[in-house]
Amino acid sequence: MKNLLQIANEKKSKLQSLNSVKLTACQNDGVTVLSEVGVIVPVNEMQKFENGYAYVSGSFAAQVSLREAFRLNKI
Repeated sequence: MKNLLQIANEKKSKLQSLNSVKLTACQNDGVTVLSEVGVIVPVNEMQKFENGYAYVSGSFAAQVSLREAFRLNKI
């Protein structure tokens, strides 16, 4: 039987291995800001912006918005 720490570590590892993760964001004048945490998405991390979602790498999402990444991407 797994404990909560093991489950959390497995989820984080899975997230970090994903190539693309969606997070809620807004975009203005070419600057993309994650809605939940207020972090500006670096240009080199931005994969696409579509319908209020920024698509970024799993490793970036794990660093800046772990809970939202789990929730939105059903991890």
